[in-house]
Amino acid sequence: MFISPMLLQYSKNNLAFDDSSTFDELKWDVIRLIVSNLDELNLKTKNTNSTAKYPELHNPPIPKGTILDGEIVVLDEKGRADFESHWKNIIHRILDVIIVTLGMYPLFL
Repeated sequence: MFISPMLLQYSKNNLAFDDSSTFDELKWDVIRLIVSNLDELNLKTKNTNSTAKYPELHNPPIPKGTILDGEIVVLDEKGRADFESHWKNIIHRILDVIIVTLGMYPLFL
């Protein structure tokens, strides 16, 4: 079962909340991830893409009945979000899969 993420909503008047019963948070330039452990463990991006490219996220220790809506953030050495490094990591993993696949299924001209 896929749980839709909560998405950013802009303020109608473009002003920050001035109310102690609400809070805001920093908007990161990241990949959104929904982790649910209802009937079975499920990790999907907000677009329902598989997380096979993130093996370090598999089998997180979360109890049954838990739903987490979070973000994958890669930080540089100064603690700043580094989206470019994140994409380089993904592209290297994709290239590894392509190279292995080409080795299994060679092309002939």
